[in-house]
Amino acid sequence: MKKWFKRYRICLSSRIENVLDQVENHEAVVAAAVKEAREHAARAKVKLNRVHRDGETLRQRAEQLATEAVRWEERATSCVETDRERARECLRRRTAAKEEQARLEREAAEHGRLEKQLTSDLRRVEERVRELQRRQHTLAAREQRAEAAVLTAPGEVALLDDIEDVFERWEGKLAESEIRADLDVDTFRDGFVETESNAELDAELDALIAEKKHADA
Repeated sequence: MKKWFKRYRICLSSRIENVLDQVENHEAVVAAAVKEAREHAARAKVKLNRVHRDGETLRQRAEQLATEAVRWEERATSCVETDRERARECLRRRTAAKEEQARLEREAAEHGRLEKQLTSDLRRVEERVRELQRRQHTLAAREQRAEAAVLTAPGEVALLDDIEDVFERWEGKLAESEIRADLDVDTFRDGFVETESNAELDAELDALIAEKKHADA
């Protein structure tokens, strides 16, 4: 009984897998995966841009503080003879500016490391997207080739021949209809139409040549 049940499960699983293979739209599944990878890459790019902007802001502020520290030192020097208390306050502000500058530079360095890591991650994601797209196109082309090969199978050739017969009968019927319609071709009028059309084109050409000569002059 157990052996029979095991064989039954194997048979049933095989049938289920066969049904899934027939129902599953592989191209749609891959397209969904590619779309998801693209969205992930887009989110990573937005995050990378934000980190880059934050890092630039930190670096610019650190440069400003470095300039401020120099200016506070110059102010301390300029007023030390007349007002030592003001000079001491200038030095305190110089020290505070330098400490804040050092803190921002450390934070900017950390942002730089994070930016490099995100850049590397983004490159990997984008390469993964390109790889998925290449495999998608390759497998789609192979599938189309396999479908085309099926049409050349012995059982399908007769069907294609039947379709050719349909085309021939259709074309013959259309030719008969055209003959019965006795389409009127007015060659006399067509001659005038062609001459008038050529005259308009010649006028445009002459205008272009005149315009080019005027531009060259």
